[in-house]
Amino acid sequence: MLRRMAEPTKQTNATAQIAILVAIFVLVLNVAFYFLSNAYFADKRTTMIGGEITDATIQSARVSFVVFSIIIGVAAIAAAFRPRVVGHVLAALIGAASFCVSWYAWSLPKVLPSALLVIGIAMPVLAYFSYDKRLRGAWAFLVATSFTYSLVLFFGAPKVRGKLDISLWTALTFPGLLVVAVVALSLVRRDYREPSTK
Repeated sequence: MLRRMAEPTKQTNATAQIAILVAIFVLVLNVAFYFLSNAYFADKRTTMIGGEITDATIQSARVSFVVFSIIIGVAAIAAAFRPRVVGHVLAALIGAASFCVSWYAWSLPKVLPSALLVIGIAMPVLAYFSYDKRLRGAWAFLVATSFTYSLVLFFGAPKVRGKLDISLWTALTFPGLLVVAVVALSLVRRDYREPSTK
């Protein structure tokens, strides 16, 4: 009886420690980015031709990085406490966002809006069947789709930044959240093990 009561307490303590470590990592990362961005922009100011890097540009990059790191950090902390819920919700929300974006992308080559539409429909449906029905196939396909989509969005972030005229860190938010979703979904893999046939 006492052993059963101690197990959830140990789990809660371990999760709280992970949350503290993530928060410290985000803080250290932001401090490092601040000093490294000084060196980067100082070098760019001396080598840049036909343009000027203003203090506003530097401040905007720093603010974008702070927002990016806090969003990913908060999602990671939430995933440590509730991996099953966070993983499925993030995958479903990013799928729904892809569905919405697909309607605005029909002026581009048709491959992109078609892919966004398929992902936008598939991810929420897979998230539902994985979360509610606990179907192993839906969970596996959701993990694979989320991982692949995170890679595509990561390498496509510079193009997205240029097309939408947004910060690179803003463009990297979606792949960052998908990585959190993949990790969170991987943490609950025991829930989807097939029953033993022995």
